[in-house]
Amino acid sequence: DGYIVCVDGKTGEMLQRITITGDHLFQQATVNEETGETSWSSAVNNGYNDIKFDSEGNCLITGLPTSSAQRFMVYEVDLETGAATEVINERLADNPNFERITARFDAMGVNGDIHGNACVMAACAGGGLDVVRWLIEDGVAQPGELISMLFNAETDDYLYESITGWGTAPQIFPQDEVGSLFYVDGNTATPMLFDEGGMLVEDFIKCPHGTALWNNPGDTTKLHTGLNGIQEFQIGDEYFFVMIATHTPSTPPSAFGLYKFADEARSFDGIEPLWYFPANGFGSASNGCRTAVPSVEVNGNKATIYLYANDNGYGVYEFTVGDGGSAVENVEAVEVGAKKVVENGQVYIIKNGVKFNVLGAEVK
Repeated sequence: DGYIVCVDGKTGEMLQRITITGDHLFQQATVNEETGETSWSSAVNNGYNDIKFDSEGNCLITGLPTSSAQRFMVYEVDLETGAATEVINERLADNPNFERITARFDAMGVNGDIHGNACVMAACAGGGLDVVRWLIEDGVAQPGELISMLFNAETDDYLYESITGWGTAPQIFPQDEVGSLFYVDGNTATPMLFDEGGMLVEDFIKCPHGTALWNNPGDTTKLHTGLNGIQEFQIGDEYFFVMIATHTPSTPPSAFGLYKFADEARSFDGIEPLWYFPANGFGSASNGCRTAVPSVEVNGNKATIYLYANDNGYGVYEFTVGDGGSAVENVEAVEVGAKKVVENGQVYIIKNGVKFNVLGAEVK
């Protein structure tokens, strides 16, 4: 059985979890030719492996196929009832696109409205630099399409020579409903932006490292590989992105980075680093799932940034842009870290023997 754990991002209150219901979820049928009887077996190595929301707030879950003999299955979950409805169900070995790839997908990305037009994407975690896109047209999923990454040996020399695969649990982030642009962020690489033909558009080699930051002048923290997650967002006519910037063994451990694009072209050239936060990081507890995906809600000139760093805790930040332009008036940090505990339906953090709520206040 699967369920969705729900936590109030601002208070840390553990809400009632949602039990996922449906017949033969993440299973495949086998029909006995002699008796006509149908038996069911697991279609993926692990069900209920990833959760994402599309552009309309529809909740999607997927499993973890570890070979092309398994299926890529995505369900929509009704958050009121828990009922799961099939969105994608494709046996990877039946698609000629997958003949030459190691079809292990640890996560998915989605953009658009799955009840209209959308795309679901996944990056191969088993080696190589392939991703797969499932287009959804008028609410119906089409067969998966293989996209192989292409590097230019002259202009992309560093990556062309050094990168052989995404590594563990790569996250993928399509930027529109057809995946014409998408980020891939893997354990062994910093995020890269590609077009739907697999051509590299931008990479973090162009992103400044070790420069002065608004919150920590003189800070020489640089981006690390290891954890995966990135989110673009817009406030007025200014463009930003937030990403997990440091790995658990790094300094500071499990910190996120906030950057400002120069203009609406959102090129990495001229990008400006603003903050690494929390200043001391969330914590160094091993993050085996590699996932640290931020979520951003924009309301007027304020963005609320929700962060989750696995066993290192939660964080909520309010980022306000001044009316005069790019001046940042306030970043309100709600820093938590270390061991999570739940008492009477409330999430608390135990750090250095002291108990805090998720708003960072000490609890006596």
